[in-house]
Amino acid sequence: MDPWIPMASQGSQASPAQLLTGCQLRDAIPVDASLYKVSEQWAWQLRERERAMARLGDIAALRHNQTAHNLKPLVPGQRTRIQNSGNGRWDRAGTVLKITVPRKYLVQLDGSGRATIRNR
Repeated sequence: MDPWIPMASQGSQASPAQLLTGCQLRDAIPVDASLYKVSEQWAWQLRERERAMARLGDIAALRHNQTAHNLKPLVPGQRTRIQNSGNGRWDRAGTVLKITVPRKYLVQLDGSGRATIRNR
């Protein structure tokens, strides 16, 4: 079962809201009370969809962990390059002034002398 295909298009006549809640939605139109009970088919489809999404999350985590690694902490006074958020280039430079919290640094930019907080 492909988790990206909406469940309603897989032969089920249920709306996405009905699939999410697992039962007929209440509204102003009078309906027999037995329709408000949770359908086993809807509950099963919801559990299968959650399992599929969990598998996708596990696969994404494995892919990320293959290339992820810890960086050495910076020290005050160390020169560093800073990524420009506008164009994504590493065209700014500065000096680390202090470490505020783990992996967060106060950096003084070259040229303007402005201090900015950056993550690592």
